Amino acid sequence: MELEKLFGIWEKSTENISGKHKLSKAMITKIISAKNKKTISFLNFNLLFYWGIQVVNLILISMNLMGYRQNSTMIWVLIGQLCITLPVMVYGIYIFIKNREINNFSENLVSLLQKQLKFFRSYYEIWLVLIAFTTLILIFNVNIMVDNMDGHFRINKVNFFIIVNIAVFLFIYLTQKLASNWRFKALKANLSDLQAGILDQSEKFEKAQKKFMWIWILIAILLLIAFLLGVLKALAIDPF
Repeated sequence: MELEKLFGIWEKSTENISGKHKLSKAMITKIISAKNKKTISFLNFNLLFYWGIQVVNLILISMNLMGYRQNSTMIWVLIGQLCITLPVMVYGIYIFIKNREINNFSENLVSLLQKQLKFFRSYYEIWLVLIAFTTLILIFNVNIMVDNMDGHFRINKVNFFIIVNIAVFLFIYLTQKLASNWRFKALKANLSDLQAGILDQSEKFEKAQKKFMWIWILIAILLLIAFLLGVLKALAIDPF
């Protein structure tokens, strides 16, 4: 009798410790579905935000076309940027609709996660490259609007200008790529748990995410400071 009581106490404590392994399939599906809403929100915000940048680009390019209408070189540069921005806008609308179709018309949660993984590694990967380019177009158009001197724009340090633009492109692309990879790994972990019927990989990923998040933030801040100091040095400005 005493042994049975001890066994009962041990069994209850085991259930409390490893209760996550004894969740029903319906409960696991509900938990993973709730987690996946973060991915859906992330995608929707990213697509809408950078599509908005394309709208801003169109406005700025139109204004600069008027300002530099007497400058044949700048006119062709701006027309080229316009020819890039318009297809990117169309592509942004296309993948936004594609993403909505995946979220609204998937047969079940497994199918939804599989389609989202494919979306991240195909349509969204192309989008990352495009938004890095079009953000450069935004920066360029803001600069030439500020530096517009009677329809003339002079690049004083060509090599420095090229290096800065490459650095900005890489910074934008890599930060977006990093965020995309985190979402991709989260999707893989959620899919693995859903198919296994146990909350294991997703919880491990969330712990790792919390552990490394501050490290990545610190690295990003240090890179930004280094970049700004490099710009100030190139411009011969003492920051201190």
